[in-house]
Amino acid sequence: MRQDGGRRTVRVGNLIQAELADIVRRQLDDTRLELVSFTGVEVTEDFRQARVFVSYFGPAETRNDVLLVLQKAAPFLRGLLGRRISLRRTPELSFEYDASVDRGLRIQALLAEAARTDGGEPEDATRADPGDEEDEPTR
Repeated sequence: MRQDGGRRTVRVGNLIQAELADIVRRQLDDTRLELVSFTGVEVTEDFRQARVFVSYFGPAETRNDVLLVLQKAAPFLRGLLGRRISLRRTPELSFEYDASVDRGLRIQALLAEAARTDGGEPEDATRADPGDEEDEPTR
């Protein structure tokens, strides 16, 4: 028995993520979904279920409405998805909010605040430390 099911579920998840983004952008006419991004898809080993992780860049008050719209559209989205990808069974879709973007923004804000209270600007990790440079002879 082959042990590549993990890689296949990841590939199928990536395919579902890309296709859902295209379907929602092109075929769903709901302005609330304009600020939605699909951040990942986890597919079960038997391909019966797919958990779709969603980020929403709009007002926090409407986040639950957006998830409800997606959940109500899940059977429709599943049907369109089944026509686009060739699987024996198209997974049932469930949508969950992905708070990782919010956590990242919160951490960034906390770091910026800490840098301001220390009297400096936040360090740019891509810049080299001026003290680490060797003096090169001039020609």
